[in-house]
Amino acid sequence: MGKETLFKMVSHEVICDSHDTINFHFFGDMHSDTEEFERDRFKEFINETQKMPNSYYIGMGDYNDFASTSEKRGIESANVHDTTRILLDKLAQQSNAGVAKLLWPIKDRLIGLISGNHIWKYDDGKLSDEDLAERLSTKSLGYLCVLNIRFKFSNRGGTTKGSGSFRTITMFLCHGKGGGRLLGTSLNKIIQMSEIIPGCDIYVQGHDHQLFAVPKTILSVVTGRNTANHLKEKKQYFVRSGSFMKGYVPNTSNYSTTGLMKPATLGGATIQVSFKRSDKTGIEMVEVRMKSLI
Repeated sequence: MGKETLFKMVSHEVICDSHDTINFHFFGDMHSDTEEFERDRFKEFINETQKMPNSYYIGMGDYNDFASTSEKRGIESANVHDTTRILLDKLAQQSNAGVAKLLWPIKDRLIGLISGNHIWKYDDGKLSDEDLAERLSTKSLGYLCVLNIRFKFSNRGGTTKGSGSFRTITMFLCHGKGGGRLLGTSLNKIIQMSEIIPGCDIYVQGHDHQLFAVPKTILSVVTGRNTANHLKEKKQYFVRSGSFMKGYVPNTSNYSTTGLMKPATLGGATIQVSFKRSDKTGIEMVEVRMKSLI
């Protein structure tokens, strides 16, 4: 498969105050070059989330509809002329120019873009999603990515004793696999990611056009020389990032009608991260707190 299924490990630093609330917005499955793309709904999502303090964005793939995995296989096996390939490259570039214009208002807060299954590989080997990331001066996160977010506190955050004025969370991101017709099946596909890397804070997939954020709490045993053993709670979130491509439009045909799929849940997902001071072990600490805003 090559670059289309590339796995990456990426770090990103967020400079903030330990009293701040940080909002991470996940969006994808726009399919912006189709008639079914809800352009006004997407612009509303961007406008509303920009009003929230300390907003950051992560794209989850399928920004355009051209070209699906099956379409790419068909085109590649058709032995098309070089001039046709050039025209197809131009078509993908034109679509990217349109998406870049839509995303331009958030480009300075766009952490990166996951690649979906609707992508095009140019003659020079570059993927259309890589091209889109370059247009927006952001990171190309591959198809599957472990993204480490490091919160560096500008005030005296972290610990009042000890080293380091920062906290971290880890996200495991993938454009995703089909979730089946039931909501539980869609959720299970994301939970399976935690069997690969169990300790992440947030797991996100797109692809099936559903939108939800389900919390789960795990416990770990903490031991130390000067403190009694105790249990530490860790909240995790399992997220589907929604869509901006409506289905079941009269006199049109798309994935929904062809496969009798569930209607898409339009919108994007938001996970809010905040920090709370505590003194459970005799040393004042700053704990990470998370909640969804779906």
